[in-house]
Amino acid sequence: MAGSSEPTTWLLVHSPLLGPFSWTGVAKELRERGATVLVPDLRSALKGGGAYAERQAELAAASAPESPVLLVGHSGAGPLLPAVAAALAERGARLTAAVFVDAGLPHPGRSRRSTLPEALAAHLDGLTIDGWLPPWPQWWAPEELAQLLPDPTSRVALVDDCHPLPIGLFEEPLPDGPVLTGGYVRLSETYADAADQAEQLGWPVIRLDVDHLALLTRPAELTERLIDAAAHASPAQNAARLHVRRFNEAVRSGEWREFADAFADDAVMRFTNVPVGPFVGRDAIARGYLEQPPDDTMTVQSVDETAPDTVRVRFRCDAGGDGTMRLRRRDGLIFDLAITFD
Repeated sequence: MAGSSEPTTWLLVHSPLLGPFSWTGVAKELRERGATVLVPDLRSALKGGGAYAERQAELAAASAPESPVLLVGHSGAGPLLPAVAAALAERGARLTAAVFVDAGLPHPGRSRRSTLPEALAAHLDGLTIDGWLPPWPQWWAPEELAQLLPDPTSRVALVDDCHPLPIGLFEEPLPDGPVLTGGYVRLSETYADAADQAEQLGWPVIRLDVDHLALLTRPAELTERLIDAAAHASPAQNAARLHVRRFNEAVRSGEWREFADAFADDAVMRFTNVPVGPFVGRDAIARGYLEQPPDDTMTVQSVDETAPDTVRVRFRCDAGGDGTMRLRRRDGLIFDLAITFD
């Protein structure tokens, strides 16, 4: 999104356990804000035997234009997004970012079943008949579903949208795909670990204490959060957050080599109003930190992409004091870092 003036198409991918109705409220909210939105129907991919993920990815990408695409996946669609991104690339579409909404993170080469808690896997085993699971709403008692989705009209529509599921959907390994520039919106405590992992990758993470089906119960609120997450999910912004995370880890451990590896060979790091440096070259930067190691971690206050691959980070030192970093990247590495303390 950042740095692009071309219209962006929102591609909303429903969980394989649900149907396109799950995105109805958010799609309506986005369209009312002037966005172009696609909600592909992936359910027909479950009728054939095997290669479910590949067919779902092809269906998801089939209607996408060549203009920039923002990919959004809910719940079980999360692990599918790299395959969708690969299918989009084959069609010539340019992916700007992928936002995961209360969703599992990619795990190529591993099955969905391998990521399930043991209790849930055992529950599914008990529901399986002749290689098929009942539709997702039937996995739970009616009162549980009513509590999750109180509106009876929406509940009936959701139930009608869900189909029986082949057990092979959970047993086949997920295909590979490109590494995604991601953002994350957590809706429920169930996905707290996934949100934490996303944050460790430098992704923007928004945590809401709502419910897993907030797509239907709180579409306006979720839409605003999606727009916010998408606006802050770019390679440059994510790299800046990851830079701060690595800095904090190095402060705590005293190990600076991994931190320095994110700099280009000819990188320059300078402090604009502190009599330290400048440091020219990756080795000099690493040596500078080793010889004069900082003892204070920092917290990111804001990240703004001011130009392609140029980011301004406002930070607060955890022991007190604010500052600004300007990071410039080239070929995925930092080649210019300027630090100013207030």
